[in-house]
Amino acid sequence: MPHRHAGRAAHPEELSLLKVLAELGCVVVLLLCVKAVERVESVVAPQAPHTPARATTAAARRQIPSPPPLQWRGPWWAWQLLVWAIATITAPTVLIVGSALLINAQSDHPLFWWSLPAIVAIGNAAAILTINQQHHREPFTDRQALARRHVVISAVTGATLSLLVGTVSGFLSDVIAPLSNAANVAFPALASTLCSAGLAIIFALLSFAHAGAVHAALGFKIASARSRLSIAA
Repeated sequence: MPHRHAGRAAHPEELSLLKVLAELGCVVVLLLCVKAVERVESVVAPQAPHTPARATTAAARRQIPSPPPLQWRGPWWAWQLLVWAIATITAPTVLIVGSALLINAQSDHPLFWWSLPAIVAIGNAAAILTINQQHHREPFTDRQALARRHVVISAVTGATLSLLVGTVSGFLSDVIAPLSNAANVAFPALASTLCSAGLAIIFALLSFAHAGAVHAALGFKIASARSRLSIAA
């Protein structure tokens, strides 16, 4: 009896199509994670509804005083630079990867490993710049809200960049694809996409979970009594 073939080899066109679909799937998964984080944040710590200034009366202001807005520590550029440096250097991923590279700089994917500390620095810088712009338009009044905003912005930026670098450098395909093939999963492309997105999210959480607290504590302070009087006037 003639033996049946176990399977047919995939053509290069099919492999390239699967790779493109996997990259698009990673981006979709990250966007869904961002929406989920925003939804959880709105449920856990909902913001108070914004009331127009004309609708508020003097009696209501005396009864329910608004919390004082946060202020930048001065000189603001020096404190913001200090926040960026501390949040980046103390990130667990930077400490682990940096120590490993100092011990042995040779690796199979040098572009990927050397890019990770830079990705952490870029994520913190993007969060600091964005929060400064938001605080200039509408000042933050809660340190926890500011810290959560920093974590969300930096985590999304870091996860996206790490996913792109991992795909371009070939690290994700060399690590995850063999595992998916060895596990004999039904949809190897989908499994690789989910694993890649999961690794990117884990990297982002380990890198930026503490950065928001550092930014809120060192970069801002509560307005003094004199500043409150000037703002109220």
